[in-house]
Amino acid sequence: MKKSFTLILAFLFIGFLSLNAQASLEGSVMDKDQGTPLDFAYVKLYQGTSMITGTQTDFDGNFLITNIDPGTYDIEASYLGYTSEKKTGVVLKAGKVLRLKFELSPEGVVLDKVVITEYKAPLIDIDNTTTGGTVTAEKIQNLPTKEVSAIAATTAGVSSVDGGSVTIRGGRTNATAYYVDGIRVIGLVPQSEIEQMQVITGGLEAKYGDATGGLISITTKGPSQKFSGGAEVETSQYLDPYGYNLASAYL
Repeated sequence: MKKSFTLILAFLFIGFLSLNAQASLEGSVMDKDQGTPLDFAYVKLYQGTSMITGTQTDFDGNFLITNIDPGTYDIEASYLGYTSEKKTGVVLKAGKVLRLKFELSPEGVVLDKVVITEYKAPLIDIDNTTTGGTVTAEKIQNLPTKEVSAIAATTAGVSSVDGGSVTIRGGRTNATAYYVDGIRVIGLVPQSEIEQMQVITGGLEAKYGDATGGLISITTKGPSQKFSGGAEVETSQYLDPYGYNLASAYL
C-alpha cells in the first residue's frame, strides 16, 4: 500500500514538472497608425522554415498560445491589408509566459493600369442564327411613336397599320408570338416599362415552340426602389391635315 502511494506521488510530481516545462506566449496585435486592435489577425511560430503552431487574435486583438516547447522561435503576425511583422530569435523559457506586442501598418496596394475602351457592337454577329432587330429603352424614348406594335414595326420586315396588329414578313397577324420576360402572353405592357424589345423575323429557336411567324420578346425594367412617373402629350393639331393627338401617362 505504501509503495502504491509512493508511485502515485512520483507520477504526479513528474506530471507537474512536465507541465512546468512548457512555455506560453501571449500578446496583442494593433494598428500602428490608429492604435486600434486587429481582431482575427494571425500569429504564427516558426522554427526555421517550419511552422510549429499558431492562433488568431480575439475581438480585442489579444492572443494566447500555451504548451509550447521551450526554445528559440521566429514569431510572425499578419493581417489582411497590412504589412506583416516578424520577430526573430525569440526565446521561450520553460514555465514562463512571454508577452509580445505587434504593431502592423496598413499596406498600400499598387494596382495595374486599367485601359478603358468603348465597346462597339460588331457589324456581323457570327453566333446569331436569327434575323430581326433589338430596340432599347433609350431608342424607344426617342421614337415619335409610343405604340408597342408601331415600335416593333421599325424593324425591317415588320409592318403594322395605325399601331394595330403586327405582321412579320407578310404572315398572318395571329402567327406572331409575344413574350414578356420569357413568358408567352396575349396582351402587351406599356412602352414606359420596356427595357428592351427584340423582334425576331426568322430563324426562330426551338425553345419558342409552335411560333410559325415571327416573335416579339419584351424585357421589362423590373422593380425599382424609387417611385417615379411621367406624362407625355403630342399633337399635330393645326400643323398638318391629320390632327394627330397622343397623350400618355405612367407611374
